[in-house]
Amino acid sequence: MLDLTYCDFNGTFDIQGFETGRSILTKLKTLNLGDNKFNESIITSLSTLSSLTNLDLSQNPMLGPFPAQEFTALENLEMLDLSYCGFTGTFEIQGSERVPILRKLKTLNLVSNGFNESVIKSLNTLSSLTTLDLSYNPMSGPFPAQELSHLINLEELDLSGTQFNGTPNIQACKTLSILKRLESISLYDNNFDKSIISCLSVLPSLKILDLSRSKSLGTSFPVQGIPFLEQ
Repeated sequence: MLDLTYCDFNGTFDIQGFETGRSILTKLKTLNLGDNKFNESIITSLSTLSSLTNLDLSQNPMLGPFPAQEFTALENLEMLDLSYCGFTGTFEIQGSERVPILRKLKTLNLVSNGFNESVIKSLNTLSSLTTLDLSYNPMSGPFPAQELSHLINLEELDLSGTQFNGTPNIQACKTLSILKRLESISLYDNNFDKSIISCLSVLPSLKILDLSRSKSLGTSFPVQGIPFLEQ
């Protein structure tokens, strides 16, 4: 484990000596580089660390779309933190049909980037995901039920502050029933009305639902739909 947070490093993370044939950091499993000044090219620099299971690059100034291909060599990665990095657009995993990318990833933190709602569909190939945090990315539209239904191992989901503002149709809501392991959802600081509760009632294992600061729930307590949280 190597922790280099708050060190004010910048640029890339060049692993000197790799070209000479020496193996460097071959057993490293956890690398924390949060809160430095690395740019997006650092991901290429880390490609030789194939033993990594946990990687924290949060709060580094990166730009543009997510460079998925650069993660191809990190085949053992289980936790990836890219919060507050400045990525935008989608989370396209190019070539995922040909080369498995991030196939072992269980925890993905993308808090406070510039991803839009299409990012969720882009994550469909990450079938091992158990924890997904997309809070405070600029999204819009109804709750993405159909897009989320592909993440069959999901246990925790955070969509706080994403500004979703509607409930999908009944058929879309029914697709959520396949998420049999999903126990916790945070929809804090969004614009959902009471109908979202009925939509989420199809989730068989849901135990925690955070709707605080929902601006459109109305003035009466939403009794209908709440009983499904008794499990």
